Amino acid sequence: MDNNLPSVLLIFDVDVLMDSNVQTWQQYAKAGSCYVPEVVFEEMEFVADEGDGERERLAKEFLRFFPGSGWQMTDALETHPQLEPAVGGNQSKQTRMIVATAQCVYGFTCEHPESLVVFVCNNQILLKRMQVLGVENLCGITAAMLSQWAKRGEQPMAVTQQLQNLMRSQASKPSKKPSQTTRLQRGKTALGKTGMSGGKQSTSSGSHLSSGKATNKTTVSKKTVSSGSNAASRSKTSVSKRRDDDIQYEGMDYRPRISLPAKKPGILSHLINGLGALFFLTLAVGIAWRGVQPESFDQFWRQKVVPVLPPQVRQFVK
Repeated sequence: MDNNLPSVLLIFDVDVLMDSNVQTWQQYAKAGSCYVPEVVFEEMEFVADEGDGERERLAKEFLRFFPGSGWQMTDALETHPQLEPAVGGNQSKQTRMIVATAQCVYGFTCEHPESLVVFVCNNQILLKRMQVLGVENLCGITAAMLSQWAKRGEQPMAVTQQLQNLMRSQASKPSKKPSQTTRLQRGKTALGKTGMSGGKQSTSSGSHLSSGKATNKTTVSKKTVSSGSNAASRSKTSVSKRRDDDIQYEGMDYRPRISLPAKKPGILSHLINGLGALFFLTLAVGIAWRGVQPESFDQFWRQKVVPVLPPQVRQFVK
């Protein structure tokens, strides 16, 4: 595939997986990266534990295949008015499965706006329901179409048209300003020169499906799966979204603070301090002298001090 083309992400309905085998699953990966909704993976686990006959065998075979296959599981979830379950009455398990799968596919599509998400499903009603959403990076095909694509390299017309529409849409969008991630990296480069580095955090969340009701949107995570018929863990992709409060040094040019040594006091400062000390010392001696020998102090004051004072001051101190 040309590097300029959007990447193709395949996401599967449970019936497609149950109607195939290991060889087919391996061929699917030739068409694009393969993902399984969490609700579909849980159904495969349930069938492996509680099912019987051919379905049980296929479910166990898939759980053994999954760990080293490169396939990933997603718990993405997003609601849409067209994907809400019917109001009133108890929903069957199959109905809840369809709604949960559709909401997962829609959420997965929203989390990968630059890629083409191809929903592989044999349920024509569900495929039309997803088509009504009008999402530019989502299209649906059947398992037969995917098999032809994987075996012969014949891309389904629906995929080709949607790829072209997505590329035109991306080309028509104005160039984006540098993202917060780019600015953060620039800030980190400047910080690295001074021995400092910024931190970042990534978060991911899970979701639980209940009675066909939509829950909050979750992100994609990874799980590993161990071999065995009844024990399988999960592999999820993680999509991290940066938050504004995680960006500590957003594109700034950091310069280390330079501490200058304190200036030593100069001669003028020493002189002022000395004169001030001498004044207060003289004042203290004069007060003490006047308190002990007032007559002697008054005589000294009138004869030695008053004559040298300016006339304007002299009239106030006599």
